[in-house]
Amino acid sequence: MDISSFLIRVIFLVIPGVVTSLLYRSLRGRIKRPDWEAYLEILVFSLITYCVAGVFFWVFSDHGFTALQALYDDKLPIDTQVVREIVGSAIAGVPIAFVASYFDQYKVINRTGKWLRATRRFGDEDVWDYLHRSPNVIWVCVRDHKVDLAYYGWVEAYSDPYKARELLLRDARVFRNSTGVHLYDSTGI
Repeated sequence: MDISSFLIRVIFLVIPGVVTSLLYRSLRGRIKRPDWEAYLEILVFSLITYCVAGVFFWVFSDHGFTALQALYDDKLPIDTQVVREIVGSAIAGVPIAFVASYFDQYKVINRTGKWLRATRRFGDEDVWDYLHRSPNVIWVCVRDHKVDLAYYGWVEAYSDPYKARELLLRDARVFRNSTGVHLYDSTGI
């Protein structure tokens, strides 16, 4: 097998991992990570999708599952059966991305680790994310020392980690920070 044939086979075989990774990232939000972690994520998602799809093809098909053989067997053509398995694996990646997003959103790994007393980490990217994901935090007081203002309101929306920090406060009350004097109310700031 020459290098170009191998490369083409690898590109075809990582399509389900790329699809799953893209969907997972859109559900989870984009987080800055090193390139090698993104490649590893695609590889892991590819393997998981092929395992899940392989079980379905093994149970419901008389052909078995041959897509992964196309990676190392250059005599195996990338025919309609292999393409069907790749597409089936990409479709299997959709629920896998949702499950992975659920695990990330609800910090299942960290909660399990805390329950086993293996960690004390809360699992969010930073305290900003932890605070805004908490169901107990609704009303906040934000102080802007540069302009001597304090804002009290409920958080409707906030920015993702690794971006400029933004808040959308509703039913906000604005005070002079230094004196505590009420200045005005606003439906949104």
